[in-house]
Amino acid sequence: MKIRTLLADDQNLFVEMLRTVLTTRSEDFDVVGIARNGKQAVEMNAALSPDVILMDIRMPVMDGVEATRRIHAADPGVKIMMLTTFNDTEYVREAIRNGASGYLLKTISPEELFSAINALHHGASLVSQDILRGLCAPEPCPESDCEAEIVLTLAMRDLEISLNHREREILEAVGRDLDNGEIASLLCIAEQTVKNNVSSLYSKLGVHERASLAKIHKRYLAGLSGTASVPEKL
Repeated sequence: MKIRTLLADDQNLFVEMLRTVLTTRSEDFDVVGIARNGKQAVEMNAALSPDVILMDIRMPVMDGVEATRRIHAADPGVKIMMLTTFNDTEYVREAIRNGASGYLLKTISPEELFSAINALHHGASLVSQDILRGLCAPEPCPESDCEAEIVLTLAMRDLEISLNHREREILEAVGRDLDNGEIASLLCIAEQTVKNNVSSLYSKLGVHERASLAKIHKRYLAGLSGTASVPEKL
């Protein structure tokens, strides 16, 4: 089924182009409506029940952060992605505190946006790399560390329901520094199946490298109840 998407942005040309991109360059999305301000976004969410909302920050009548707060309070199941030109970290923190699951800049490519919406819909929480660097300040850190730290801080509340049993097994094995061939032998599955599940983990957890997956497991999953276990020996 297509992801029912509501757009909230007062820039007419941009939002119409965004609708065109989503509906003509991908088969994954159904744009159910366009809100021109935050108040309309609140009303249209109640009327249309979208899966995902792409929300601008600065809009007339009611801004995107306040609209996010009201929508999340009334309908916590809808995923809200802030899509804006503003990379001020205070905007990011305020949006996240009020229920946003992601914060991306309008400079991203269409393909990156498609991946982000799909990941958000499946339970991940995403923040643009440029914003991650600001959130990591004042302590400098490697990009991969920033990515794992911040995304996990945002996404852990959804992690248990977003990963299936096989993904949990493979994530645990990655956390034990096993390569794809070793994981395939350990779980008695094809190596291509491992690769497919690793790609799915990247998408769901909003990371882009194996080291980040290992860090996710080592810091967080080991203590979660219900985490799948894999054998210790081949």
